[in-house]
Amino acid sequence: MSNDILLEVQNLKVHFPTERGIVRAVDGVTFDLKRGRTMGVVGESGCGKSITSLSVMRLLQKPGRIVDGKILYHARQSETNASATNEIIDIVRLDADSAKMRSIRGGHIGMVFQEPMTSLDPVYTIGNQMIEGISMHRSVSPTEARAIALDMLDRVNMPDPKRVIDAYPHQLSGGMRQRVMIATALSCRPGLLIADEPTTALDVTTEAQILELLRDLQRDFGMAIMYITHNLGVVAEMVEEAIVMYLGKVVERASVVDLFYQPKHPYMKALLRSIPKLGRKSSARLQAISGMVPSPFAIPPGCSFHPRCPDFIPGVCNVIDPAVVDVGNGHLVKCHLYGQPKAPETANAPAARAAAQALAGGAQ
Repeated sequence: MSNDILLEVQNLKVHFPTERGIVRAVDGVTFDLKRGRTMGVVGESGCGKSITSLSVMRLLQKPGRIVDGKILYHARQSETNASATNEIIDIVRLDADSAKMRSIRGGHIGMVFQEPMTSLDPVYTIGNQMIEGISMHRSVSPTEARAIALDMLDRVNMPDPKRVIDAYPHQLSGGMRQRVMIATALSCRPGLLIADEPTTALDVTTEAQILELLRDLQRDFGMAIMYITHNLGVVAEMVEEAIVMYLGKVVERASVVDLFYQPKHPYMKALLRSIPKLGRKSSARLQAISGMVPSPFAIPPGCSFHPRCPDFIPGVCNVIDPAVVDVGNGHLVKCHLYGQPKAPETANAPAARAAAQALAGGAQ
């Protein structure tokens, strides 16, 4: 139902002007997330997934800027003020440092960053940093804010919260620092948590503990979570649906079951083929994705994946940007293989493929 939508991103475009040209880091991204649901944003490094999340939080660093699109936050009456009805706020139109945006950032949308050591201020105690955020978004006294911080540290299963709250970041392990980041992000009970590679810097055992913790907290708080990750294992375990990004564009969106068992886009199929199958003895080599990711300064025309695509249609894929097609059950794919025009019969497939690969290679 539309009234269950918490966040809508519509045709979002984020550019980084540089001396070499314009980097279109996010190029027309569209998706929505419903209350209480879990979505994954998947893709290789540099695909634009983190820039998308930073845009939602209005934390983009210069020279990055949002040049088009909308980011609509659906605030319930209780999340704004007593006299307001359900309100749709276009985050793009807000000044990044405005009081309204600060109330949304941290108060209604929390974020956990991928490297907690660089996200925590090394010269302030954990308690000082948590209490500052709580006091900014909640009308409580310093004593009450400290009690809330202790309660959140306890909720994230932090050993000895009373000691940790007076400790400095360097005195904690990586897993403990990430628990602090989660506790801080959730201390104001946001409706949405953005988790940007929350387990990248952690060992496998700690990663499993953090993911289980996030699952438990989501159940307790009823919040929506958006996972930003390149780890398909995390996607399979944690999310209900996912979007797949390539060179700043969403190329596929589906439920996690459909995405893994019925992938449509050649890029997603190639990602799944490149995963080693544990428990299966085989002499077969892993199937790597051919070619290299093109330079962001020279993105190929048409479908940006066409120089690396095994299903490349000459005269179509390298000319026309594919439309998004619904192949059923809300499964969306941006590919010419689904309901798009066929290639001209006179097209020279080998020559066209060679030209496309040369374009991708020359962009490096």
